[in-house]
Amino acid sequence: MDATEASDEALQKMLVEMARAMERGPLHRMVLNGCRVLRYLADSSVVTREEAGRWALGHWRSSDHDLIEAALARETGADKKAAMDLSAAYFFGFRVEVIAKEGVDPEDQ
Repeated sequence: MDATEASDEALQKMLVEMARAMERGPLHRMVLNGCRVLRYLADSSVVTREEAGRWALGHWRSSDHDLIEAALARETGADKKAAMDLSAAYFFGFRVEVIAKEGVDPEDQ
């Protein structure tokens, strides 16, 4: 297996994990798995959900920060009931999938 195949496999695994969380929950994990995908696309790093969320707060759109902060609060236990906008979470997941497949955020189109 060459490096391209390995990286494609890693990305596909992360996308599957994100889709599973989107279907079954918990939804905060879908958001953080989406952050993992974004981090991987940025620099080929495979990191934990928590690390990816923290990275996204420093490197991703500020318009998504409230959603990511709530997902991190739930994940770390800092606030297991942190308010999350469900439609924003699902749209974030959709956007991440499009970015992974087409390289463009639908918000930019």
